[in-house]
Amino acid sequence: MRPTLTWLDLTANDRNKVQQLLDMFKEQGTLDDMGVGTIRDVFSYQLFPGVTSVMTRMRYALFIPWTYKLLEASLIDVKRITEIDRQREVKLINTLLKTQKQGVIGTRSREKLHLLPSSIYWSCLQYWGIFVHSQHQYWYHANFHQLRHEKNWHPKLPEIPPEFPNSADFELSNREASFIQEQIELNCPGTLLAYLATRTTDLSDDYCWDVPDVQFAPKALKFKVELARRFSLIAEGINLVYYLMLAQTREEKYQLTQDGLIESYETAIGEWAQEETAEADRFDLDDLWGYLDHVNSRVKTPTKEFIRQWVSRMYEIKPERIGTDTTIRDLVRNREKQLKGSKLARLTNVDRLRDWDSRYRKRRLDFNWYRAKGLLQDLYQGLGAC
Repeated sequence: MRPTLTWLDLTANDRNKVQQLLDMFKEQGTLDDMGVGTIRDVFSYQLFPGVTSVMTRMRYALFIPWTYKLLEASLIDVKRITEIDRQREVKLINTLLKTQKQGVIGTRSREKLHLLPSSIYWSCLQYWGIFVHSQHQYWYHANFHQLRHEKNWHPKLPEIPPEFPNSADFELSNREASFIQEQIELNCPGTLLAYLATRTTDLSDDYCWDVPDVQFAPKALKFKVELARRFSLIAEGINLVYYLMLAQTREEKYQLTQDGLIESYETAIGEWAQEETAEADRFDLDDLWGYLDHVNSRVKTPTKEFIRQWVSRMYEIKPERIGTDTTIRDLVRNREKQLKGSKLARLTNVDRLRDWDSRYRKRRLDFNWYRAKGLLQDLYQGLGAC
């Protein structure tokens, strides 16, 4: 079940904090200047529910419940729950750094850490059924006085190690890994996360659709993965045209040159066009809209219309011409202006264009696969432990 607390129930300060948190959860390194992030996020949730781009190691999904269970059993002042929880989580940073080199959240910030591990992992605690109330973390804190006497965590949650939190590492025991595997399988049926959680397969691929075992997945899941793959390719083409236009505008209109940048994007578009042309079938927008309707997504009409026009024109002129076609470029320019307004659009505002991080980038949407892969690898190691 999804959280029941609504946006209107929050104070202005809480809304700001939640928005900052949501921004952090978006796929890092993937700009959404063309407004396709709503579709990206649908696929991310449908493939890997509970996984966010700022997660690191799987055992945090146990560290958080253990920390709170210890707080529930203590005699702390319930009005100080947020403050004391922060102290405990910061202490855990220092504990982990004694033995762990990779994946410790807050290594640099320590006491000044803005986004705590509990905030980062709360979504998976909900979606995987580890936290039993299907509510946000701030709801739990606000009602801690009553909840501390209730059963807030799954009854099969592995016991707290006697040395925790004074000693901790990221190695899951077999029992811990089996518990997480079972929770994912029970609470995330039909997802790629649940499918792969039971496979213990090779996960070395850059994208989830390249994992060999996906070919043996149920038909409905394979359709979902394939649709995500094709949308990822389309979105890459859209972004490459936008970046090319930014690089050209910087150099031609404002004489802000960067050696090789324009050529890099032109080459990337050529490589992308070869991939798109090699596809056996054209991208079927009816499949995309039908699937989004099926999962009750709320993709707005302007977003659908932009993608429809872009895809239609791409096939009309052939993929290799997307970087130079006037209609495509007008679509991209108008889309940015529609989303940001003329004052914030980089293609029309020289100050915003100067601030653009113009380092060459060519990256497909992976729908949080990079993070999901790391979490699954931790799970596999634990399942293999005796």
